[in-house]
Amino acid sequence: MAGLIGASRPWWEFAVAAWFGLKGFASVIYAVLVLQSAANLREPIFRLCAVIIAASIMLHSPSDVPLGRWLIRKDVEATRGGREPIDIPAERRSANSAIIS
Repeated sequence: MAGLIGASRPWWEFAVAAWFGLKGFASVIYAVLVLQSAANLREPIFRLCAVIIAASIMLHSPSDVPLGRWLIRKDVEATRGGREPIDIPAERRSANSAIIS
């Protein structure tokens, strides 16, 4: 969230950014740097990092597609002036879900 201060984005984009946060390959690199350091507790710290990264993957993975769809609906609502989003035909829905997932 702190990285988005000053950005002019809708609240729902801030909410999704806060949910997912900073994650990814950088977390793994930081954990490996700790493991390769001379710190006394480097191995337990590395194990803790591995557990946290695994928990984050398990917690966030099931929510990425539903949140992506929610963001699309919110963007459609915003561009239509708050009116209900249009219904996407089934043939287009399958193409959109491939893009979202």
